[in-house]
Amino acid sequence: MGKSTTNIHTHGLHVSPIGRADDVLNVAIAPGESHTYEYKIPDNHPTGTFWYHPHHHGSVGYQLASGLAGALIVEAGPAPISSDLESLPQVASAAERIFVLQQLLMRDDPRRLGWVYPDDIYNPEDNRAPEPYPADPKAAPPPVRKFPRQTQFAATTVNGVLMPTCRLRPGEVQRWRFIHAGREEGETLTWGDAQGNPVPKAQSPLYLVALDGLATGQLTQIDSLTLYPGYRCDLLVKAPTAPGTYYLSAQPPAAARRLRKGSAPAPTRFLAKVVVAGQPVSMDLPGAEIARCRAFSAAQSIDPPTVPADKTRSIHFLLDDANKVYTINGKSFSEALTPADMTDKDQNIRPVLNTTEVWTLTVAPPPEGSTGPDNHPFHLHVNPFQILSVTTADGRPLDPANGKDWLDLVGQWKDTILISSDVKVTVGTRFGDWPGKTVMHCHILDHEDQGMMKTFEILDAAGQPAAPGKAQRLDRVDEAAPRIVLTDTSGTRRELAKGGPRPTVALFFRGLQCSHCSKQLREFVEAASAKLDGRVTILALSDRPLKSPRDAMRRVGATDAVDFHFVEDSRREAFAQYGCMGETPLHGLFVIDTEGRVRLRYVGEEPYAETGRVIREIEALFPTPTPRGDSGGGR
Repeated sequence: MGKSTTNIHTHGLHVSPIGRADDVLNVAIAPGESHTYEYKIPDNHPTGTFWYHPHHHGSVGYQLASGLAGALIVEAGPAPISSDLESLPQVASAAERIFVLQQLLMRDDPRRLGWVYPDDIYNPEDNRAPEPYPADPKAAPPPVRKFPRQTQFAATTVNGVLMPTCRLRPGEVQRWRFIHAGREEGETLTWGDAQGNPVPKAQSPLYLVALDGLATGQLTQIDSLTLYPGYRCDLLVKAPTAPGTYYLSAQPPAAARRLRKGSAPAPTRFLAKVVVAGQPVSMDLPGAEIARCRAFSAAQSIDPPTVPADKTRSIHFLLDDANKVYTINGKSFSEALTPADMTDKDQNIRPVLNTTEVWTLTVAPPPEGSTGPDNHPFHLHVNPFQILSVTTADGRPLDPANGKDWLDLVGQWKDTILISSDVKVTVGTRFGDWPGKTVMHCHILDHEDQGMMKTFEILDAAGQPAAPGKAQRLDRVDEAAPRIVLTDTSGTRRELAKGGPRPTVALFFRGLQCSHCSKQLREFVEAASAKLDGRVTILALSDRPLKSPRDAMRRVGATDAVDFHFVEDSRREAFAQYGCMGETPLHGLFVIDTEGRVRLRYVGEEPYAETGRVIREIEALFPTPTPRGDSGGGR
């Protein structure tokens, strides 16, 4: 696949889904570009374990399989509030370890170590014998070289390392933060003895205190815990008093709960070696006081009988792997809503701020002949949800013997949960802030890439869509253009104050490395080509040198259909003359008529976003196309 366009999703953070924050729908950072993210973390945001990963639709699974992921830890301030785990001295004094679990998928070609092939992710069911590599080391590898599904990922790494060693002193308490940053399968964690055999629960040193970064208010001794892609957990680990070597192991979930049901289970793997040695220490686990450490208080719980939902919705997943169908509520992500869908509350999902909604999550059984799984980790962006109930698919109580993992989650808050065709999961969420468009999807990320994702839009308290970002003013003016001579990259001199045969649009931008700038230029070139019919000349002024003007023209899509030129202003003289200088260079847009007068003006920290409005203003100001030729005082 080579170099890829990308962006970042802050998984689990309760932040804005628009502007420069957690916007996965509009931000696309092409190779060579840069993008600055800005997140406002609310004062009441829970502390905890979160993470980030790429989320450019169509290549999310590929990029995650290549190792692009990392931990995001929201820490307590200098004076933790009582609901923070860090407010407990037993937690505050514990050393921390972060475990980012990644399921690496690689080929066995020694010349291409670390290379990830897209076909292994998006077309993995072809189990033909691998074709031989060509003898010529410079020759391309064969287009199809697949492995059987059960050997798709050879190992799970911890922070990029195979089986690292963790050290504790006898009796020591540490806080271990786990993040499942894989895309392939669940991992059931266990603590084992020197031979790797799981220890009985009563002897387990593992105590669960948080799920998906959100403190549970409980200290729960566990002997195993299954994490699916996107899941997190925080464990307090109290080392045995006896020195020795132990192992943290991972094995596949039970057969009915695997994400890849058609595959043979991978063997149990050692994730980490744990050495308990040194001078013993006396450290306590938290007591009853941990009950106050809940990300959401009992008063914030969603209890439909006492707090009626403002709206209920049904969300159902369907995978027909044989026909490559991946849908939510019957539609693939790329399918547009029909007029009838606009009045369907389960298709046109638009919750309003300060309301509570209850959603029922189900999975349709795979069609006959399909080999696809019917287990999917459901993930909701921006807002965590509370698990209200889990029943059989037809609404009967779950058998505790087979449904314990789900029943243990009832009442807890999460942002990702496994759903399956044999259960019905009901969740509730409260939309307290952060309006804007965002998504829900399956966290088997090759499923998401192929369509199992759905957009929804959180409306403001008045029921209106959120503004796309900061308000931007495009002013109609009538003033003389600054007197400055510019030379474009073709060597043509231009003096805008003298006017020219056609109006000029001057776009001030901060180099093509800025994804906002390159996006604005591409959009403007495309719109001018389609709408303005040679009516204007476009000058794009960069405060940074262009490595290759010819490549730059190609990147913004400039063709002979539009009169487009780059100007390098590395000394920022034009930026200063046109008022596009603050502490750093600003973005600007100026429309200058044939008499050398500025008729439209915008200056701001970001490129002007409403290209369509600029085009309409130009059409209104200059209704008659002018002859094509040199512009702006060219000599």
